[in-house]
Amino acid sequence: MIQRKKRLVLFLPHRADPDQGIRVSADLTPLELLQIAALPEANGYECVIVDAMVEPDYMAKLEELCDGALLFASSCILGFQVAHGARVAKAIRAKFPKLPILWGGWFPSVQPELYLKEGIADAVALGQGELTFWECVQAIDHGTSLEDVAGLALLKDGRVHYTAHRTVVGFDGIPDVPWHLLDFEKYVALQNDKSTGWKVRHKYADPWDMPAGMELRGFSYFSSFGCPEPCTFCCSPIVTGRRWKAIPGKVLAERILECAERFQVNVFRFQDANFGVHEKRSIEFCE
Repeated sequence: MIQRKKRLVLFLPHRADPDQGIRVSADLTPLELLQIAALPEANGYECVIVDAMVEPDYMAKLEELCDGALLFASSCILGFQVAHGARVAKAIRAKFPKLPILWGGWFPSVQPELYLKEGIADAVALGQGELTFWECVQAIDHGTSLEDVAGLALLKDGRVHYTAHRTVVGFDGIPDVPWHLLDFEKYVALQNDKSTGWKVRHKYADPWDMPAGMELRGFSYFSSFGCPEPCTFCCSPIVTGRRWKAIPGKVLAERILECAERFQVNVFRFQDANFGVHEKRSIEFCE
């Protein structure tokens, strides 16, 4: 008898409001979801990513996937993603009231009580999420308490309860990104779609020497987590504790070259909070 893998449904809300004819640049792939999928995927779970930007009928797909799933998880930053993500989570909660819902990301890490008290999250992962998410998956699967998982905010007796603090770890403790979960050609198609008249936000200028008419195959990448700077305008000091961890320069170069070959990339964008903290690493990467 073939045993079915237990499914984890990972959703990325719209970063901009499509009803206003706005979207973000389609080289912004769902890196946050790919990161947290690495450990469960490596340990035999089925991880399915649904990105609203490239899935026209994302609600129908989510409802199909959530039927029988182990959990639903999402992530967002401040902006339209917050409102859209909340709306989708409420719809999932209404249709699947017993399905555990987890949130993470920058905004939920700063305001976890909003998600817990609105009833759209059973737990919020604070800060770096890879290990926290993996331990949540195991706890939910094995029926143990999420209170034993470090790095979470939970609702207990009507009040927000924080579990033990989780320290930031290096990338050597996390498997490489499971790139096979990414349908990159959907992002390529959207990057090169000139027919819809979208207002595109957060798009970098094309390389100055790119030949006219060449297909754009932009790709985004996380090479580090956190930032050591104390900037008061940013939430990073609160979320990361001013810790910074990065993929070593040589390893990063090898992984970037692998992605470039695999996906035929011609434009790379690093989505790091602060790429250039360690000069020797940057030099090693460039060499």
